[in-house]
Amino acid sequence: MVKNAVVVITMVFLAVFSISCCSIADNGERMNARDTYTRELGTFDGLDAETEWQILQDYINLSRFPIAINDLYVVHYYGTYRGYVVVLIKDGLNYSIPQVASYPYQVGGIILPWFNTTNPCPKAWNNGMFYSIDELYASGELNSDELISVASYGYPKEWL
Repeated sequence: MVKNAVVVITMVFLAVFSISCCSIADNGERMNARDTYTRELGTFDGLDAETEWQILQDYINLSRFPIAINDLYVVHYYGTYRGYVVVLIKDGLNYSIPQVASYPYQVGGIILPWFNTTNPCPKAWNNGMFYSIDELYASGELNSDELISVASYGYPKEWL
């Protein structure tokens, strides 16, 4: 009798759990739909709304943590270099930090003064993937002049 009760309770639990998981997944997809996004896209010169939206979607898809779309936005756009879009992303959990930066943060002997252990580092996005500035420079996808350009963009107004 007790064994039957345990089996029944377990089956009820599993049924409720599977239904709630499906509801969460469906709701998660709906919550990340573009028509539910409350921030304005395409506000940076040189970064169109479609590209910005794709960056946000790729960030969510690659994240190890659940992120609500309205907690995610591009804080600063640093330019596009050889197809790599360099942005600073706020994700609701923390700023995107692709690597631990020491102070002063240097890449290729060029100091990027705004990025250090307390201020986050930008990421470079291209075709659904994110890269650190270090990776791009090491691979030759970002040269010294382009690093200087990223450094000269300054820091986001949120840091003032």
